[in-house]
Amino acid sequence: MSTRTVKAVTTLTGTAGSASGTGVSSIPVSGNIKAIKIERTGQPGTLDVTLATKNAPTKTFLTITNIAADTWYYPREDCQNLTGGVSAGNHDTIPIDDYFGVTCAQGDAGTVTVYVLVEVSGG
Repeated sequence: MSTRTVKAVTTLTGTAGSASGTGVSSIPVSGNIKAIKIERTGQPGTLDVTLATKNAPTKTFLTITNIAADTWYYPREDCQNLTGGVSAGNHDTIPIDDYFGVTCAQGDAGTVTVYVLVEVSGG
């Protein structure tokens, strides 16, 4: 297994505190999401960021509101038992095979950079 980092830069436009924007990863991501870093350089603590796959079926894999600092996130999803119910306390990395989109809201005009670290098999 190896790890690949994929970046997306989102440009926000609008007035202070209510600027918004969308961005897309520069290449498709294929593997299991291990970590996400959001760099909110110069953005206010009201910034909201959502990450989701771009193509159907879409899947939101991170939603953070009121981001106050550049931060690493380690999203996981609940595992299911054999009958389709949630297996309490069991979580796993999130698989992805698509471009990812970044939606930002409640920011200032400027940019937000997102890095997604993905574990890929076969190097």
